[in-house]
Amino acid sequence: MPWYPNKFRMESTRLKHWDYSLNGCYYVTINTKGGKHFFGQVVDGQVHLSTMGRVADQFWREIPHHFADVILDRFVIMPNHLHGVLSICKNDRANSSPAEMPNAVSTFGPLKPGSLSVVIGSYKSAVTKWCHQNGYAEFGWQPRFHDHGIEDEDSLNEIRDYIGNNPKRWEKKRKL
Repeated sequence: MPWYPNKFRMESTRLKHWDYSLNGCYYVTINTKGGKHFFGQVVDGQVHLSTMGRVADQFWREIPHHFADVILDRFVIMPNHLHGVLSICKNDRANSSPAEMPNAVSTFGPLKPGSLSVVIGSYKSAVTKWCHQNGYAEFGWQPRFHDHGIEDEDSLNEIRDYIGNNPKRWEKKRKL
């Protein structure tokens, strides 16, 4: 936009020289719009999902049915966000451990079929469509998502622990 340079266009948070369509293991966080608690509540360290939360959970579990090269690992649906580990595993790497999958570097370009952005965008779109068709017109996501490439087994295990303990930390944060 020549009239308002750098004012209305936000740069992508994706790494510019990272090909998100090739083999890799990612820790992803997706937030609801405005941080609204659409997906349920946490009581005594346990997440109790609302109808929308159960749909978000179901649709996350169905990702591999729509993207054959995606393997899901640990995830949790929280009241206003979700954390998940997923791997893109193409060709002969499909039986590898998620943290052993290297990701090749390429030039930044348009979205590639099966890339992390396409997978997450499709997931967000499916949940949003269901919500809007079923009387939850106020539902929305933040426009972006956060991702972190997982490079080794130790990092993967730390992230799995973080995800697994997220509901317990939720209540502690609320009491501060």
